[in-house]
Amino acid sequence: MRIRKFFLTSSLLSSLVLGLFFNGCAENNTTLFIDRAVPVFAAEECIVEFSEDSLFLSRGVYDSSVDCGYRLNLQVGNQLQSLADSTILRAETSRIAIEGAEVKILDSAKNEVVPEFSTNQNGIINPSTGNSPGYGGLTVEVIPPGLDLASGEYVVRVRVFGSTLGNTPVESNYFFFPITVGVQLESAACPVSACNVGQDTCFVPGLTCGI
Repeated sequence: MRIRKFFLTSSLLSSLVLGLFFNGCAENNTTLFIDRAVPVFAAEECIVEFSEDSLFLSRGVYDSSVDCGYRLNLQVGNQLQSLADSTILRAETSRIAIEGAEVKILDSAKNEVVPEFSTNQNGIINPSTGNSPGYGGLTVEVIPPGLDLASGEYVVRVRVFGSTLGNTPVESNYFFFPITVGVQLESAACPVSACNVGQDTCFVPGLTCGI
């Protein structure tokens, strides 16, 4: 009886340790990660390219007088290895289905200006291939239209979350992106049309919100 009791106690302890290990995997910030902000190419019909070699946007500019909101194109990576195996008919469970994003707006010193809010998102991020993560992307409205922000420097903090096709919840790292907010920002390089009016380009009199 003593031997059996010890065996049961050890099994329970092992189960708890394994449970903590797998829960930790679900909650870490390395499986799913935000890699970079990606610019929009107006000359190519407002295309956004998400890939290992995609360009990155280091900061944003937002003209609050246009009031179209600021949309951030995020490249998201998945570092899970593929588990699919056609020889034994094993389905791929390492793809990640994106469900939403959490956004908080901070001042330049990273003090809260706008409390955290969530946005619904969708998309599939494929698993890693070889030594390279799988990449995908999503567009998150980090400054909603109608939000009255004074001119100045801000930082948006973004985190995305979802679950694998194997039903394991995952969330990304926090991604910090600086945005300069102003009124009627002007530029000599202003295009005739813009993909996102009032965002990262210049103030264009008479134009309404873009794509």
